[in-house]
Amino acid sequence: MSTDRSRPGLYVHVPFCARKCRYCAFASSVVPHGRPGFVDALLQEADRAGAWDPFDTLYLGGGTPTVLSDEDLDRLWTGLHRRFRFTDDLDATLEANPDDLDASRLSHLRDLGFNRLSLGVQSFDDGLLTWLGRRHDATRARRVLESIRDAGFCSVSVDLMLGLPGQDAIQELETALSFAPDHLSCYQLTFEPGTPLDRDRRAGRVRPLPEDDAADLFLATSDHLTTRGWIHYEVSSFARTRDHISRHNWKYWFHVPYLGLGPSACSYRDGRRWWNRKTVASWKKDTLEGQESLTPEDRDLEELALGLRTERGILRPVLPPSETVLADALMAGLLLDGDRVRPTPRGMLVADRLAVDLHVAIRRSRARSGD
Repeated sequence: MSTDRSRPGLYVHVPFCARKCRYCAFASSVVPHGRPGFVDALLQEADRAGAWDPFDTLYLGGGTPTVLSDEDLDRLWTGLHRRFRFTDDLDATLEANPDDLDASRLSHLRDLGFNRLSLGVQSFDDGLLTWLGRRHDATRARRVLESIRDAGFCSVSVDLMLGLPGQDAIQELETALSFAPDHLSCYQLTFEPGTPLDRDRRAGRVRPLPEDDAADLFLATSDHLTTRGWIHYEVSSFARTRDHISRHNWKYWFHVPYLGLGPSACSYRDGRRWWNRKTVASWKKDTLEGQESLTPEDRDLEELALGLRTERGILRPVLPPSETVLADALMAGLLLDGDRVRPTPRGMLVADRLAVDLHVAIRRSRARSGD
């Protein structure tokens, strides 16, 4: 992993999918092969972005970026490199659906310059893939995973969705590990408002995992991977070695500047955050939807909330004995003490609550001292 965490990152949102998954609430629309003029509109937005220091990460997310044709991906890659500067050690990630990939296309994407592939497998069970609305099957996912190394990708990430009905989560993890990935993103199923799965939940056709069972699954996942040497470095993220921690996502968690292009993309620099309109049509007419300037208090709370989601944690706050939040969390095994206070897996489970409680305690302490 790069030791220079101050470099900005570039995110490009491709809001197209060949099929909408039943759980998905992301800003995306069903367009089998992208949409005419989309890459041109992205590059026009890049023209308006102004000057940025060289980017050391590039991340194409979605949606499903691999629904774009090779020609569109080539034009996008070339156009971005003409408009921006990138470091020699650029970490270039592409999110991909297994159904869009074969050995030939993998080689083309690697030759283009992508060196990190994030593969949306979600499950190796065909019944569960159908239930989720995925368009690939387990056989396709396995074939792609077997081909990725031959194409020369230096880092391979697998997305898995856990907590599915009747799923053997540990077996899913073992199957993923059998392909020797470098990174795993393990998400528990959530029922986002407005999605088909949430309508099924409200109709009683499917039930979410009880809260205690979901917590047990989270802890079992962490234990299963960390006992095999994996690094649980963020709530949902595991890396085989530190070299495979997501350099791009790290920027979001620690207020490193990043530029987002495309519908619904978000950007941050110098305490200012801004975000784009969500639909392609509205984004093309008027890119910006809103912006905000973070107050010192906003930033403090965000640093607590985001830091406690990661193994890096936060700088240890100095609190008077009357403020017992930190001591209680340490005693309960939610945090590990040191120059930086780091969450245990149990602490990650309640990171948001811990952040709020610590923020209140810090504010009280400052008020008493007159700061």
